[in-house]
Amino acid sequence: MTDRKRRLKDDSDLESGSDIQQEDFDSEDYEDWWLSCTTSSARISSSNSIADTSGGSSLHNAISDNKDWQIINDVHEDCSPEIRLFVADSGPVYCPNSSNPIDYFDQFFMPSDDSGVNLWHHILAETNKYREMLLKQPTTYPNAVIRQLGVVTLPQLKAFIGVTMNMGLVQMPSCESYWTKSYANLDVPFFASIFRASTYRSLSRVFHVANNDEAQPRCSLSYDPSHKFRSVLDHFNKAWKRNYNLGRTISIDEAIVNLKSRRSSVKYTKMKEQPEWSPKEYNLCDSVTGYCYHTKYHLTSGTYSESGHSYDVCADLMSSLHHKNHHLYVDSHYTSVKLCETFLEQGTYVTGTVEPNCKYLPSFMKEKLQRDEYKVAKKNELMAINWMANKPVLLLSTCSSAAPVEIKNKRGRKIVIPGVVDEYSKHMEGVALSDRLTNCYSAERKTIKRWKEIVFHLIDRTVTNAYLLYKHNPNRSRRTMNHYEFVTKLVLQLVGEYREPYRKAGQPSCSQLAVARLVERHFAETVADGKRKTCAVCSSGALVGKPRTRKVRTFCPDCSVGLCVPNCFRYYHTEHCVMYN
Repeated sequence: MTDRKRRLKDDSDLESGSDIQQEDFDSEDYEDWWLSCTTSSARISSSNSIADTSGGSSLHNAISDNKDWQIINDVHEDCSPEIRLFVADSGPVYCPNSSNPIDYFDQFFMPSDDSGVNLWHHILAETNKYREMLLKQPTTYPNAVIRQLGVVTLPQLKAFIGVTMNMGLVQMPSCESYWTKSYANLDVPFFASIFRASTYRSLSRVFHVANNDEAQPRCSLSYDPSHKFRSVLDHFNKAWKRNYNLGRTISIDEAIVNLKSRRSSVKYTKMKEQPEWSPKEYNLCDSVTGYCYHTKYHLTSGTYSESGHSYDVCADLMSSLHHKNHHLYVDSHYTSVKLCETFLEQGTYVTGTVEPNCKYLPSFMKEKLQRDEYKVAKKNELMAINWMANKPVLLLSTCSSAAPVEIKNKRGRKIVIPGVVDEYSKHMEGVALSDRLTNCYSAERKTIKRWKEIVFHLIDRTVTNAYLLYKHNPNRSRRTMNHYEFVTKLVLQLVGEYREPYRKAGQPSCSQLAVARLVERHFAETVADGKRKTCAVCSSGALVGKPRTRKVRTFCPDCSVGLCVPNCFRYYHTEHCVMYN
């Protein structure tokens, strides 16, 4: 992301789940935090992205009626429905026996099925194909840097990804700063030891993940705005699901890729510490660990079902997780009566904040209550809560209880809040936790190509998921690496032994020619086409003591240097010490 987030000093703040703990708030602070949650969730978006506030099928209109709600007079009564047991395994599916970060990272690049391909090989093939296409373009000059790059190899590609990831560990204002020699305090030898700056720019130029021959024109009905990164997105979504099983509590929320672009994929979202105009992504994450299970992007306005865009997002992300009795937590951007009822029929519980103008809510949801007062209503297994903090906090739930619970803040004071509020605050932070872990050492750089920003963002999420696999692996060593150590070792293992061959500009030095010029048989020849060369011995001043430039027509073809005949020629091929420049 272009605007770097300030790095947290201790990774333990990120890895312990949510960074918002109940004991950190007194009664007023807790209500203020809830106010910020509910107001920020009412995000400004496109008109088709509002959660079921205006649409709905006629069948659902008949089923969901305001008259069906039953007011619960005694809020202390436990009116939660009977909860079915969670019927799925949770945690890593397969973990290596080693503690090498590269082993966990490579698991997400393996073929997703028998007919699939290794993602490393796919990116390598598309990169070389795109390089060949650039070389054939008439706008590519004969002395272009990419002509010196050669065919990209797999170790070179992995080193390129590793060096790019290392930029997230070592913060610099620009990409050129990593190779600068102007200031000693900014010199980072690691980058120059792997690539020259021109080589890294060339690799960044030819880096590609999609076949341009398969792209459809923008005016076509089959045009896919995500074509440039679709293959990587689909591969990672399958790999994330293949390597980890979500726990019972999960959450859906949106995140922002920090990219400014006048494209159809750019949407307006009012969020703190994020650019307002950026591509919007929707993530499904584990509420406890922050593991990202599935992600999708809002690319075009498009056409949506009559249930609305937000409902379609949840239905798509949850398509493979129903009938396992998961408990899904969402905010008011997605929560609706239809979502709760439909998901309950499909074996998924839902809890989330809701907007007061959402359809089919009980009438008291729009009432202004006294401070700390709350009302509860039920319709079958669906429960609606209106709790007055500094401002109304409205929730829908098919799983939690509204009975009051007592908690302690950091000052030791006891405060009473609805039980559903306590549960929601504990389990809604899954996506936020994943974002904090991902953005802490993000490898994303400012680029003109927005798809590259998204690809490196997906790689960052894969690094985070690889770290979570390592962290929850029962077969790992006793000592656990923190997030920073894991990424650092992963960079070193991606780079491996690769080092770009050193090529010095200009003629080879005398030390490189010393053996050949003294032991081989050399004969003087005349320079072709009437051209002249500079005498190497005269320019060094080895014979006369004073350097001088002398152009001659004779040279040694084996040593490729100009020499006067016979004195300079004999001296150059017999003396061990020749000051040649």
